[in-house]
Amino acid sequence: YRRRELSKMYREKLSDIDGLEIPYKNNYGSSSHHIFPVFLDKNIDRHNFMKHLKDKGIQTSIHYPPIHQFEFYQRNFDNKEGVLPLTEDIAKREVSLPLYPSMGDEDVTYVCDIAIEYLKKGRY
Repeated sequence: YRRRELSKMYREKLSDIDGLEIPYKNNYGSSSHHIFPVFLDKNIDRHNFMKHLKDKGIQTSIHYPPIHQFEFYQRNFDNKEGVLPLTEDIAKREVSLPLYPSMGDEDVTYVCDIAIEYLKKGRY
């Protein structure tokens, strides 16, 4: 239940921020709220964004790499870059923000403030 509340806070604070997209924002399905992924615009350097958050004490992650690009599939099925362009594009832009049950409301606010600060300054 707590992860659902935190996800809702993230959605409210980040829903209209330039440079960042919340996947499935308008999907009314049910989520497990396991992770909170966002997609950065193509012109934003994901590494720099993640480093900025890390420098402010915020751990981010990347979920999940495209399976067709794993060595096994490339070796056995001759999967090359570009075989699934949409999947590859999304994978390059995805960042998972912190989401865990003991997170406080102030933690979500802090993560959002730092992310917004980075995006508004245009440091891509």
